[in-house]
Amino acid sequence: MTKDIKEFDVLSAEIAALVEPTKLIKVIDFNTCNYAIEAGKSVKAFLKKIETKRKELVEPLNEQVKAINSYAKQISSPIESAESHIKKEVIAFENEQQQIRYDLRIKLETEQRAKEIALQAELSEAVSKPVDCDDIFGIQELEVEKIKVDQKILHHEIKAKEYDIKQIGVRNARKIWKCELIDIKKVPDQFRIVTLNEKAVLAVAREGQVEIPGVKVWQETTIAFGANTYIPRESLD
Repeated sequence: MTKDIKEFDVLSAEIAALVEPTKLIKVIDFNTCNYAIEAGKSVKAFLKKIETKRKELVEPLNEQVKAINSYAKQISSPIESAESHIKKEVIAFENEQQQIRYDLRIKLETEQRAKEIALQAELSEAVSKPVDCDDIFGIQELEVEKIKVDQKILHHEIKAKEYDIKQIGVRNARKIWKCELIDIKKVPDQFRIVTLNEKAVLAVAREGQVEIPGVKVWQETTIAFGANTYIPRESLD
């Protein structure tokens, strides 16, 4: 590779001799303009030589890269299909487990509400139960404490079941947000991107239509050096 790159050295030396004088070019009249254009042609010629040499050196490598990529794609295609199939199966299973988790959570919440209502009713009954003054810190207090213990047990049971529910499914599965456009007319402005169709504007400008609301249209001069580059001459008038 280093040997191939050294083929640029000859061109590099010639270019160095050309570039320095061009940095001193000042276009102030027709003669200097003609000289600048001729220098531009020389610069363009060297650029073409460099590009030709670059393609000559790179083309075989590009062909090798294409062959390698093509072969890699060929042997990886069935593996990619296998991966896609596996992912579909795992996703289908995870969706099924998600539904199971949802159903269990609804059932759990329903049972929890029912038990809490029953315990609350029992607690209210125990508090309101008439007892002798001697027993006010006795039987009634024991019943209330028993119900509170039952509530704590219920709370721990709920937490334990919730933990078990979380273990159902695929642990490395994750949810990602996606969106699809249904009707662009109904989308709020904050979610739309408005861009200028420059190709359409330039097309009508070339036809002479340059007054377009909200758009500034103008022309700029560009130079392309080549054998047929126009060399301005002083008018004889």
